Amino acid sequence: TKTIDLQSGNVGPQENETNKSFTMYPNPASDVVNFSFTNIDVSKVKISIYNSTGTLVAVVNNTNSFSVNSLIRGVYIVVATDGNFTENKKLLVE
Repeated sequence: TKTIDLQSGNVGPQENETNKSFTMYPNPASDVVNFSFTNIDVSKVKISIYNSTGTLVAVVNNTNSFSVNSLIRGVYIVVATDGNFTENKKLLVE
């Protein structure tokens, strides 16, 4: 049988893949940004940080925080992936 997730509209068996997510705080950040993962093994996570022109400026692995002191003020795209799951979020560095 198939199920329909009324929140997302996804059809199919309910898997943990659909419940994976990450959050960042504080945002905007001026010193350190913290990462929180839901249903993702932090030891498998790679976080890539891109500047507004799409240039990769940092890659961090297996961590829950990142110092933004080396980044200039601006908007960055933070991409978290565990190999199967990928999510992008905007980060403002002040």
